[in-house]
Amino acid sequence: MRRTKTVPRIFALPVIFGAGIISWVVLLISLAIIALVVLAPAAQSLRQVRQREHSLRATLALMKEKIAIQKQFITLVEHDKRMMQRLAARQMDIITPGEKVLPLAGMTAPRDVQSLIARALKRVPPRPVPPLPWYDGVALYRPLRIPMVIAALMGLAFAFLVDVRRRD
Repeated sequence: MRRTKTVPRIFALPVIFGAGIISWVVLLISLAIIALVVLAPAAQSLRQVRQREHSLRATLALMKEKIAIQKQFITLVEHDKRMMQRLAARQMDIITPGEKVLPLAGMTAPRDVQSLIARALKRVPPRPVPPLPWYDGVALYRPLRIPMVIAALMGLAFAFLVDVRRRD
């Protein structure tokens, strides 16, 4: 008479299908390949969205800095009469008596306030986004996607349909 072994619950499914540890490994690898092929485009889209987000955050920081400089400039102009006269003279290209202008070859002085503010701004580079892992690059490579899915489906078929018998 044969003695039956008790099998832990976690291994009950492979025993029902007559599969061993090899079929479990093949099953898990096949599922991982299918998940990779399905999720890789979403990971790439997410990376592009994060790049766009970081770029927009850098632009927002630049705009906030520009607004702060403009507010500071407005308060200076409102309270300093001499500053207002100098600004008007610069924009209308008026030279007051006693003032000397040194012309520089090839360089023109900016006449508007916006170009002066633009010079005062500090550029904020967008935060870099980490690159995709190598396996996502493989899963995104179009000629390999269908063969990967076919190999995964064959692995699933092997895991569920092939009867691996263990000998006692």
